[in-house]
Amino acid sequence: MTPISIRGASAHNLRSVDLTLQPGTLVVFRGPSGSGKSSLALDVVHAESRRRMLEVLRVPGSATTALPRVPVDAIDGLPPTIAVAPDDRQRADRPLLDMSDQGAILRSLFARHGTLMCPETGAPLRAWTTPHIVDDLARLPTGTRLTIGAPLPPADDPGRLLTELRRSGFARVRLGKRLVRLDDIDTLPRGVSVELVVDRIRWGPDRRDRLGEGIDTAWKAGQGTIRVDLGDSHRTYSRARQSPSGRTWPRARPEHFDRSRAEGACTACEGQGCDACDHSGWGDLARHTRLGGHTIASLLAAPLRTLPDWLRAQNNLPADILPPIRTLVALGLGHLPIGRNQRHLGRGEWRRATLARAVHLALSPRLLVVDEPLSGLDRSSAEKVVAVLRQVVDQGATVVVIEHRPEVLGVADRVVTFGPGGGPDGGTIVSDGPPEATPAWPAPTHRPTSSPPTWTVSHPHATAPVAIAADRWTVLTGPGGAGATRLAVQGLAAHFAGRPTLATVEGPEPRLLEPAPLAGASQPRSCVATAAGIWTRIRTLLSATRAARVRGLAADAFTFNRSTGWCPDCEGLGQRIVRFGSLPPITEPCPTCHGGRLRPDIDDIRWRGHSARTLLTTDIHQVRPLFAANPHLSPVLDALQAVGLGHLPLGRPTESLSSGERRRFAVALTLARLKAAERDPRPTLVVLDQPDTGLDDDTARTVARWMASSIAGRGTLVTVAHHPALIHTADAVVVLPAPDA
Repeated sequence: MTPISIRGASAHNLRSVDLTLQPGTLVVFRGPSGSGKSSLALDVVHAESRRRMLEVLRVPGSATTALPRVPVDAIDGLPPTIAVAPDDRQRADRPLLDMSDQGAILRSLFARHGTLMCPETGAPLRAWTTPHIVDDLARLPTGTRLTIGAPLPPADDPGRLLTELRRSGFARVRLGKRLVRLDDIDTLPRGVSVELVVDRIRWGPDRRDRLGEGIDTAWKAGQGTIRVDLGDSHRTYSRARQSPSGRTWPRARPEHFDRSRAEGACTACEGQGCDACDHSGWGDLARHTRLGGHTIASLLAAPLRTLPDWLRAQNNLPADILPPIRTLVALGLGHLPIGRNQRHLGRGEWRRATLARAVHLALSPRLLVVDEPLSGLDRSSAEKVVAVLRQVVDQGATVVVIEHRPEVLGVADRVVTFGPGGGPDGGTIVSDGPPEATPAWPAPTHRPTSSPPTWTVSHPHATAPVAIAADRWTVLTGPGGAGATRLAVQGLAAHFAGRPTLATVEGPEPRLLEPAPLAGASQPRSCVATAAGIWTRIRTLLSATRAARVRGLAADAFTFNRSTGWCPDCEGLGQRIVRFGSLPPITEPCPTCHGGRLRPDIDDIRWRGHSARTLLTTDIHQVRPLFAANPHLSPVLDALQAVGLGHLPLGRPTESLSSGERRRFAVALTLARLKAAERDPRPTLVVLDQPDTGLDDDTARTVARWMASSIAGRGTLVTVAHHPALIHTADAVVVLPAPDA
């Protein structure tokens, strides 16, 4: 296998980095936030693999231009690449197994092999076939007289139908209870049931073939219904399944076992669960079809770890269904219900589920790039993830992991450290070699506070309730699936924010501070300065300069969100979108503003020597001294620096931030609001979810100290965290029990 040779990588702050990756190895990229590790792995290696794939798909000679190149001199030996980033925004309102093909396979199994049980009798309801009917009638005593009939639907033209029956060679019909010859009547009477007599047989073992032929003919004539007269009784057979009351059941399809589809949902409640469906939301056919001792509802409620054994008991099983499920169980998700909705997964559960899907795509000789796969996980769960990554390597794939956790550093084949700092102080490889001995994170221990509890919260999907004391910093931690995020974010914060929640919360109503979604983060023009709410004030400073006043430039001349200030070519995006027919679009820097976003004619407007363009290209660490005396800008910039985001330029698009950077960004803005909260007479409650995501040890310790000093004397802080630095610094620690405990 050919090594992957990277030469001259220069994306973002990378300084012409060279690196060679050996095939079939586990390589860890680590370093401070903004040091360039994600830039090399995702914005160079994965981006170049994607560009090459799109270039192959591009139609030669078409009107589409060549794809923009990735900022790297050369990459040799690059295989197809799969990247897994911790993005929580891509969840669907679908079951967990629908992330791959397993959900569809389960529905197909029930449709093809399930047995419909009659809700009236509890007996199986089967659709009859010719062999089944022959077997059923063959049990009659030899010599039994059989009359095979086909009930006919009402005819629009009875006379014409009679003529066609005669021409087809039929001789008799049953009109009501009377058997008559076709030659003895002139027409078929209306308002009377008409049954075509297909054949009359005296049963014997030698008549089996003739019986089958008669039944086949009756199927065609009777449109799916056959009536066999036995003299003193009769038997009715239908290709449709029918209950004794006459209810006909449709042929099962996979859609009948999908509650999000109209075919699978209860018609009375449309899948919401009101009394007709026993509050399940499932349609009648799904509720009464069983396979392997389960209905689809009871199977989806069972733990995921039971699914492999159930599947092995089924026939005609696709060979590729079991490995992904085994991987989910190996990643520590076996306790989850098989039908758990993706939106109800904890953050760590979601990331492991995403990784499980990618693992089975990363077959040799592919390259798998995984960004922070251990974020939000306790030590036990992290070790399970690392074991799965090692299995992928053992199968011949190359795996690049962006991480700082000792669980993966200790078993890596190679550790590449970027730095020495972030932003302009990073972008180089400071060390590269085999892993050094790294002490494991200590297991967290329960550390209660002596203060009486102020709030208590419980959640049905959490393993234990928790009590929170006021004016203290409490960390909730525990194994994946224990419910720390559910208690803190989906319980405590949701209750006081007025959002729907399954949690039960007791205690006085506080002034709640929690990270809000970054303002305009999903908009293409959103950047660090606008999301932090500081660019409006910076525009005001620029418009107040003498040069701006002389030219009559107001603050809106320095905005890239409106035509008054944006670059006329890219309309404030800083880049152009290049489309290639049906292929995914590619972006390239705007040739007019070169990524600066603003109209070029305002470059000469400067505040303390800095234009709007240079301010947008300057990172937070460098711009802090410039605004140190500004009471509106300094607290926000100090908070962003404290959570390890000092490397971010003010103009960095927010859509390019990693999941961890987004979370810490929101944490910084939340804690920066504490001073304003002091004027509120209510107790202040701050709820933060995993602010330690993506932090190296040094930055984690800095963040922990800053959080402790920020909250001291100002309110109560509840944090979901796993890093020892935050756990050690907090006033109280609640360790939730494992889901299987």
